[in-house]
Amino acid sequence: MIVASLAVGMAMFGGAVFLGQYFQIGRGYSPTEAGLLTIPMMAGVLVSSIVAGRMITRSGRIKPYIVFGAIVLVAGFLMLGAIDHQTSLVFVGAAMLLVGIGVGMTMQNLVLAVQNAVPLKDIGAASSTVAFFRSLGGTIGVSVLGAVLARRVTEQITHDLTAAGIPASGSGSAGGSLNLAGLPDPVLHIVRDAYGDATGHIFLISAAIAVVGVVAAALLKPVTLRTSLDLLDPATSAATAAGAVDGAPPTAEPTPFRTPHQAPRTPGQAPHTADQAPQTPDQAPHTADQAPRTPDQVEARDQAQGPDQVQAPDRDGGRGRQRSGTRPAS
Repeated sequence: MIVASLAVGMAMFGGAVFLGQYFQIGRGYSPTEAGLLTIPMMAGVLVSSIVAGRMITRSGRIKPYIVFGAIVLVAGFLMLGAIDHQTSLVFVGAAMLLVGIGVGMTMQNLVLAVQNAVPLKDIGAASSTVAFFRSLGGTIGVSVLGAVLARRVTEQITHDLTAAGIPASGSGSAGGSLNLAGLPDPVLHIVRDAYGDATGHIFLISAAIAVVGVVAAALLKPVTLRTSLDLLDPATSAATAAGAVDGAPPTAEPTPFRTPHQAPRTPGQAPHTADQAPQTPDQAPHTADQAPRTPDQVEARDQAQGPDQVQAPDRDGGRGRQRSGTRPAS
């Protein structure tokens, strides 16, 4: 999987970087137009990754789609290897579409295959390893293909200038600066032709690198989507959880909030306001019509009522009903 990721990275990044240079220098398009002309490759990546993902989800098999995508990638680079400064844009777009389909079916599915081939605890390390080697392959591919392109362009420009009777030393600095607007018209055509023709050569090298990816993909161990989780056995999981709980610091009981004038309440006490203490049945408030409870209160009430209304005591010591008239003789 590492070799396949390395090869795909070299082919993808190396090829995609020089497509923009081909459109700008070899064909004379602006940077914006060059970016828009690479839409077929991006569309191929988008559509193929979605379709392949749906089909992998349905079948559970990953390897067939990786192998097929690597083959399509080789075919796309072989088509790009045939381009020059006069190739039809329709042909270039079809080749870029094949490259995009191959990249969409291989790049992310290689990560998926690795993630389903390792234990759950190693998924992060495995995914980062694949991404690292893919980026490393892209770095190597850009460096190697860039060196090859520079050499091919220099050789062809020197040859064409010599054939046209133009001193190569006088135009070397102008061509090296890539200031195409400042070049004479004959030299400008020579530079564009050299870049357009040399770009096809580096895509042939990209196709050869992609063949290594096909071989690596064919040698992959068949991997299916994960249908279970390789968790620890219940006894080990319980012991680990118990150890984690025992090692946790004790938590304090939450303290109920109360205002500064409020006394603590027990479940049996009724709610009360901040300035009012809880009342017991003996402390319940009484109204003016309720009977007094002490002998002093009884005597004070009799004196206040006068001789016309007096309550005679009952036999059991309670107060009798109210009587009208004079106080009975003792």
